Amino acid sequence: MNIPTADPIARTSDPATSWRAATSVNKKTINKAMKTILFLLSKADFTDEEMLDYKMLTGKFSPSGFRTRRNELLKAGLIQSSDIGKTKSGRFCQIWQLSERGTEVWEYIKKHEKRMTIGEVLYETGPF
Repeated sequence: MNIPTADPIARTSDPATSWRAATSVNKKTINKAMKTILFLLSKADFTDEEMLDYKMLTGKFSPSGFRTRRNELLKAGLIQSSDIGKTKSGRFCQIWQLSERGTEVWEYIKKHEKRMTIGEVLYETGPF
């Protein structure tokens, strides 16, 4: 399991523009995006498109950055696919839900220090 660190990165094969973009991303924004995804999925199951519709109303989250954060949460075992849905344009897509571990982490965030990063919460709540 990977622990999300909120450290922006680019692939070694990415062009210089991707590396500049990664260094311009604020760690606070990354952590907020991850917590927003966990919050939304604590309420219901959503597709990326549905979560992006909400996120665009609540802050500055690019679709690419959002998908990166969602993928990090998936790799960390905090979310999982619950079903297959369709986008507005009729294409098939994943429907996401919190995993059991994701629910535990979200409950911990709500109950304790909300300023902690997702990585800090995972370290604190151990074993994973």
